[in-house]
Amino acid sequence: MKQKHLLIILILLAFGLRVWQLDAIPPGWRDDELIEALILSHYARGGDWRVYYPDASGHEALYHALHGLVWWAVGANVFGVRYLSVIFGTLNVLLTYKVGRAMFGRWVGMVAAVGLAISFWGLMYSRMGLRHIAMPFFCLGAFYWLWRLLAGRAEEQRGGGAEVNPFISDSPTLPIPFLLPALGLALFMGLGFYTYFAARGVPLVVAAVVGYAAVVAWPRWRGRWTAVVIGCGLGLLLALPLVLSVRAQPGGDARVAELAAPIVQARAGDFSLLGEHIWRTLAMFHADGDDEYLYNIPYRPVFGAAGAIFFWVGVVMAAVAAVRPLLRRVRGGEPATRTELASGFLLLWWLAGISPGFLSVPAASLGHTLMAQSPTFLLAALPLAALRDGTWAYKPLGDWARRTLNLPPVIASFLLAALLLITMAQRDWPDYFGTWASMGNVRLLYRADLGNVAAVVTADPALRDFGVTSLLPGPWDREALRLELGNTAARPRLFNSERVVLYRPTQSFIGYPETLPVLNDAAYVRQPITAGGYELAAITPPPLPAEPLVCFANGLCAETAVYDRTTGALDVVWRVARPLDLPPMPLISNPPPPGVDARPRLSVYAQLLTADEQWLAGDDGLWIDIQTVQEGDLFLQRHILHPPDGPEWATIRVGLYDPTTGERVAGELVISK
Repeated sequence: MKQKHLLIILILLAFGLRVWQLDAIPPGWRDDELIEALILSHYARGGDWRVYYPDASGHEALYHALHGLVWWAVGANVFGVRYLSVIFGTLNVLLTYKVGRAMFGRWVGMVAAVGLAISFWGLMYSRMGLRHIAMPFFCLGAFYWLWRLLAGRAEEQRGGGAEVNPFISDSPTLPIPFLLPALGLALFMGLGFYTYFAARGVPLVVAAVVGYAAVVAWPRWRGRWTAVVIGCGLGLLLALPLVLSVRAQPGGDARVAELAAPIVQARAGDFSLLGEHIWRTLAMFHADGDDEYLYNIPYRPVFGAAGAIFFWVGVVMAAVAAVRPLLRRVRGGEPATRTELASGFLLLWWLAGISPGFLSVPAASLGHTLMAQSPTFLLAALPLAALRDGTWAYKPLGDWARRTLNLPPVIASFLLAALLLITMAQRDWPDYFGTWASMGNVRLLYRADLGNVAAVVTADPALRDFGVTSLLPGPWDREALRLELGNTAARPRLFNSERVVLYRPTQSFIGYPETLPVLNDAAYVRQPITAGGYELAAITPPPLPAEPLVCFANGLCAETAVYDRTTGALDVVWRVARPLDLPPMPLISNPPPPGVDARPRLSVYAQLLTADEQWLAGDDGLWIDIQTVQEGDLFLQRHILHPPDGPEWATIRVGLYDPTTGERVAGELVISK
């Protein structure tokens, strides 16, 4: 089969796995995904172009600028949020092949690319709208052009793994063809800084590789250092606006500080956490793994047994091949061969890629170590090249393996590649599409049950006004449900049923948290509809007095108020008398940008006071998403006001205010003892 046909199959495989069931897996929407899509990418859609946004502990802007364009083209749906990551994930597979082929030949490049395409790790970040996935693309591009500067294109043109000298020319001058790789290195390295903070490790990899090449391949390398310096210099120049922007913003790089606990403790003289992180990160490829449900089956390693063997054999092979020319140069021997130079490059790349797992929390994070993703699969493919190519640098291993298997090299290599990839697919596909996506904690973190509610509502045109219980009713539940509901005319109200009973609309999806004890099971009429962890239930609103106790200037009216002196429970029934006059309530990232108050813009205060207006107890809050309520809605909210021992209480005051400014809404409910 021709190479171009194999590449087409590879691209279709990678793309197909990344779009299949994209609307169902991940099983819903995570806060980070919503924040990136609805706040950071919205800046670009609204014309607010920057190189760095301080929201959510700091975000580089390139992914969000591109995301805004995709959203504009595709719309506010699952593809608008996740399609850009699908594209980057597919391109990463293609570039992994390209880099692997340039360094070690077509066979290594193809096996590594297929491994990345089908892997749990590769699928995870290619199917959600997070900026992380853009970083490997630019790293791969930068390292491809760096390799071109170091070793030229001889390997690619031959397409094999034969041992050749690493350099095309011994000329100490800068050949004109090197200008293109220098510009390619500059462009990919420079733009990579604008994707994810881990890309800042790319210059360190370049410096380490260049230093290694200078030692093992001098003097032949001396004709190329000028091009590398030009490429790196231009790349760093491209990053200058980002550096200046971060430095100009107070707390602009907060994310790095938030994650650096091992470094902080090590500086204080305690190296235990750093040691634990190093051990766990090295073990993430065979015995341990990322412990976050968000991005992994907790503690699941990257490889199963077969993959781990291939991977660690590849690491040992690369290490031996990288050290060999160092020892040879000490004795004044020949410079490194092409494969030895490539092995050193690959090993340094992988070590730099996993180092964020050593230095940040959580240990062995699949997200923080994304730079190591492609070299990990290239290392796993290296043993196959030792079998396939008789002139390979690892010839003793290849000779031993061929004698043991007693098969022609090409057949032995193909069979072992099939073993590696089939065992990966058998393990990773069910783990990602089945086990991980169906885990209870994963479904909770991704709000999967809200998607189940949306499916029921979308299928029933009569169900348009309803409530949904939520532990944290607010912007991210609201926006997740809005995305799931699409263009339907549904108007959900979100409320915390630990503190609120929604009387009107009369139907609510209830499930968690537990409902207020003021309502027992008999108060609900259960409908024969379930959605995820929810049940649809109906409730009869209580009778209202002829006149409300008080109406506030913003359109909320307090209809009734009952205080139980024994339990300290104050139950106030509120009615939305007209469309509410609310202060601006923008979406704010979590964590918010420096200097931005993320508190809600409307809350209820309830105060227990003495006869001389001295404060005894208070309970502030609004446990319904006020931006979802509609005219005519009716809800009960409970405050807990336990009178302390000592002075007797005389008055209860209830009012509305803006917590960010302290400004009160005109009107107040006063209850006397």
